[in-house]
Amino acid sequence: MPSRRGAGGAYDAYSHIDGITRRTPWRMEQSGMRARVGGAELILGDHPMAAELAALDLPIRVPLTSTVDRLAMTFHDAAPV
Repeated sequence: MPSRRGAGGAYDAYSHIDGITRRTPWRMEQSGMRARVGGAELILGDHPMAAELAALDLPIRVPLTSTVDRLAMTFHDAAPV
């Protein structure tokens, strides 16, 4: 199911570093998004990172797959809250 062009949203990300909580507003715009229920099989290779993923005991069949043809994200300056 492709998404409509320009579908996206505005979000806030929060971080807490050195005793200060900051909010960073950001926006996402995507086009050409497709999703499919049960669309792929998870196959891990022999890279050390694959061993870490295997330790998570993930399902062999993933519940959902998605692709995005174009994605743009804009992050604004962080401000203390």
